[in-house]
Amino acid sequence: MKTINYASASLDDIVFEGRNHAYGAYLLRKTYHQHLERGFLAAISVFMLLIAIPLVKNQLFPQPFVIEPQPVQPGTSFIEIELPDIKPVTPPVDQPLTPPQKIETTKFTTPVVTATITKPSEIPTQQALSQTNVGTTTQTGDKEGIAPIETPVAGTAPALPAANTEVLTHAEQMPEFPGGYAALQKYLSSEMRYPALASRNNVEGTVILSFVVNALGEISDIQVLKSLGAGTDEEAKRVIKSMPRWNPGKNNGIAVNVRFVIPVRFALK
Repeated sequence: MKTINYASASLDDIVFEGRNHAYGAYLLRKTYHQHLERGFLAAISVFMLLIAIPLVKNQLFPQPFVIEPQPVQPGTSFIEIELPDIKPVTPPVDQPLTPPQKIETTKFTTPVVTATITKPSEIPTQQALSQTNVGTTTQTGDKEGIAPIETPVAGTAPALPAANTEVLTHAEQMPEFPGGYAALQKYLSSEMRYPALASRNNVEGTVILSFVVNALGEISDIQVLKSLGAGTDEEAKRVIKSMPRWNPGKNNGIAVNVRFVIPVRFALK
């Protein structure tokens, strides 16, 4: 029989002293820690794999979203705004200028040296000039009056219209995405990405946004009227901000600033 050194022997060696160590409970107890480590590592690996698979799937195959028209709920009230008819302003009719009273004058001819010899106008005598007013032409009229001084009439430039900063909620011709509603759906579907946080947490719903389409068709003042969270609000605002110029809304043929409301629905399929 093999003698056991109790100072260095394990508990298993002491318990199974004098017994068969080749199989049975002794072998299971000796390999227990090894099996425990392998089982723990396997469980951790499976857990990490279950978490990683949805993340990789969302990155490689992003979920599409659907834009659905929102039906009007019962009891919803709307405020109808009637725009007054804008009548064109008729410019004032210029009154004809009354010609000034003719004053009798005698033309004073200034001698001019020219390359060709021309017959000069008759130069009046000093006596004739002293009895009438001096002017640029000779004409008959009142000798006692004073000849008016002719001054050039300065032209007036038309006043520039002031920039219209008013934002309307309705116009005779509402703003339109280039190509219409179908083109808008196609653009949003191609540009929008389902946020990873919303996909992991199965967040679905509708984000309602409003923005201003100014008179130049540019997008500004983007606001979230109904939030969904989990990154969907930011993604919707990003795509709205990146849209090309719209066809602006118009009233009486004049481009105006109009606030536009659009619902964006995020749905997992």
